[in-house]
This record gives sequence, C-alpha cells and structure tokens, in this order.
Amino acid sequence: MSLQIIYSVVARNRKIILTDYTEYSGNFQQATLKILSKVEKNTKREIEYPPYTVLYEDIDDVTFILIGENLKTEVGFSFLSDVKKKFFANYDTNKIQNSFSYYLREFTSEIKPIVRFYEDNQSYIKPDVLTDSNGKAEKIKKISINDILSQDEIIDIKSEKVQKTSDAWDGYKVTVNIIKKKKRAKMIKLGIMCILTFIIAFGVVYLLIN
Repeated sequence: MSLQIIYSVVARNRKIILTDYTEYSGNFQQATLKILSKVEKNTKREIEYPPYTVLYEDIDDVTFILIGENLKTEVGFSFLSDVKKKFFANYDTNKIQNSFSYYLREFTSEIKPIVRFYEDNQSYIKPDVLTDSNGKAEKIKKISINDILSQDEIIDIKSEKVQKTSDAWDGYKVTVNIIKKKKRAKMIKLGIMCILTFIIAFGVVYLLIN
C-alpha cells in the first residue's frame, strides 16, 4: 500500500487554523479540530486513528498536523519538518500570532510541492529528523485516539480523493501561454518580413527611377 497524505494543517493556540492543504473531500477537518484542542504544548505525538495515522508537532503554540494513510513515523515527521522549516522562513512570530483563521492561506502553495515530493519519494527520511538538540534519538509517544477523545467525540474519518483539477488547470495555463508566445513570435517575424519586403521594393523602384 502506498503512502497517502490526506490532510496537512498549520494552526496556532490549538484552535485557529492558519492554513491547510488537501486533495481529498471528507470530514477530516472536523476530526482535526477535535485533535487540535487536545494538543500538548511543545510535544510531538503519533496518534493511531484507524485506518489513518495522525502526527503532530507543537512549537510554542504553533502546531503542525499531518493525517496520512500507510504512513511511517520517520517519513511523516520528515514531511512536517519540511513544512515547519518553510513556514517559519516565510512568517515571523509577530505575523503568526496576529493572524486569524485562514489568514495565511497562501501558504497552501508551499505545502503542495512538499506533498508531491513525499508521495513520489515514499521512503525518504530526513537525516536526524527524530533527534533532539543533543543529538540523541527522540522517542515519539504513540497513543490511540481513544486516549485523548471520548467515544462521543471521535469522528469516523471519511476521505475520498478528488480530481486534481488545479494541476490540470496549471498545465492548461502553461499550454496557453506557450501558444500565445509562439503566436506573438510569429506575428513579430511576419512584421519584420513585411518591413524588409517594403524596403527592398522601395529600393528597387528607386534604382529604376534613377
């Protein structure tokens, strides 16, 4: 079975979704909000939520969450590490703490290529991804969804892959731009040829007259 990245989220204060990314339809957003409310500050956790795996890392109330299927721990945290690095490179603390719900939605475009990379390189693990500041291996606490949510709170997650219309549209736009460039080049070439023809004809007429 291949790795499937269902949902990626960046949130703050365990309640505000700043940005997210998915290529699926389903009810995983609601499940994520319930999990988010139970996140422990400055921790990394792996949550068994059959048939899915939920990984999260919280850094000073900024939480990175990944929901995946057939997801290995080290691969999942490598993914979160890349998202985290890119996110903190794009936004400073002031920007993050003053952002409201989905205010940083444009970061979706940064998550998308990371998703693509890990789905294409399903065994990729970043060096030292699960080591602490002293170089020692981090032991990720694995828990069940039943350990953090009551039976009444647990949502039966459903997801379905949707057509990658955005990719198709991106490809269409690239194709259209190429056609436009070729047409523009052809018109310029035709214009130059017309000018040269006029100059030559004028020169011939001038020579005949004189």
